[in-house]
Amino acid sequence: MFNNKYILIFLFGGLGTIIRTTITSININNFIHITILICNIIGSFLIGYINSKVINKSLKIGLCTGLCGGLTTMSAFSLAYFRLIQENIVNSMIYVLISVILCFLAVILGEKVSVLRKGDSEC
Repeated sequence: MFNNKYILIFLFGGLGTIIRTTITSININNFIHITILICNIIGSFLIGYINSKVINKSLKIGLCTGLCGGLTTMSAFSLAYFRLIQENIVNSMIYVLISVILCFLAVILGEKVSVLRKGDSEC
């Protein structure tokens, strides 16, 4: 059965992918992996915020699965990690630790910001 949430996942997923492609096309000091990290931190913050703030279940699924899923990507993270291992194992380990820690903290921050804004109208 086709459902409204699948349309939202499709639409927001496309938007998240366009945002990720735009951000990762920025070449910061020839170190493209930082742009993947930026996408993952932004997406982690958003998923923490959305998961805590949005009430409408279809909208929440569309935003979390679609937008955040399209914006963040484990495959891009894994490819960046694989390439870094080939270049420098120490830098690759630092990249993984920074990515995991900052994205985890971004989820917590997103949820905390959402809680602070409880008085705002909810979706």
